[in-house]
Amino acid sequence: MIRIETLEDPTPALPVLRELRGTIGEKTFQTRLQAAQKAGYQMMAAFQAEDVVGVLGYRIVHDICWGQTFFIDDLVVTALGRGHGVGGALLGHATQTAHQLECDHIRLCSGLTRVDAHRFYEAHGMTGFSKQFVLALNGGQ
Repeated sequence: MIRIETLEDPTPALPVLRELRGTIGEKTFQTRLQAAQKAGYQMMAAFQAEDVVGVLGYRIVHDICWGQTFFIDDLVVTALGRGHGVGGALLGHATQTAHQLECDHIRLCSGLTRVDAHRFYEAHGMTGFSKQFVLALNGGQ
């Protein structure tokens, strides 16, 4: 059985989040996580028994185009959790939370090569809308 919890302390979910963000050095990861949390970043985790098998990191953003948006920064399911409804459970919980917060949209960005992830998002009612452009500054990755 999958249990979803909003985490006050992200520590139990960090090894799973690192699976998605493994290209970022540990010091940079910790610095960015702390800054993101100060800016409103929150996490929910999927548990099977006591093991974290999935993580969804999000924040609420406001802009002219989309209004109040539940923005998913991170969504990752462990290899053991894939194919067992973990990602769908996290996305379903995120949708309920977004409704409760009266958000106008749920949005996320996904790498162009992540075709399996795109199929997952589309299967859960999301549509591709735009292409993200990035300019790295100050040595950012």
